[in-house]
Amino acid sequence: MGYKFRRQYSIGHYIVDFYCPELRFAIEADGATHSSDKELIYDKNREKYLKGFGIKIKRYNNLEIFNNLEMVATDIKSFCDKLNNTPPSPPLIKGRNK
Repeated sequence: MGYKFRRQYSIGHYIVDFYCPELRFAIEADGATHSSDKELIYDKNREKYLKGFGIKIKRYNNLEIFNNLEMVATDIKSFCDKLNNTPPSPPLIKGRNK
């Protein structure tokens, strides 16, 4: 794809499935448990935390990946290219910048 991803990458007290530091982009592969109310709340809080670092997140469920890997790969590549052409947003910094 032309982008380097790290697998099982730790960000704060969370671990993302795949992460591209260059683009600040995380990919999550979600299994069946991610549809429970408890998991949906956990994922929402987790995404809010990660977005605080300027990280963009895309989610794919396991069925999408297993049944249509080519479509998922094309979507990821397209999203990466889009992010690469967009100036990166600065990380959130509390306090004044000097």
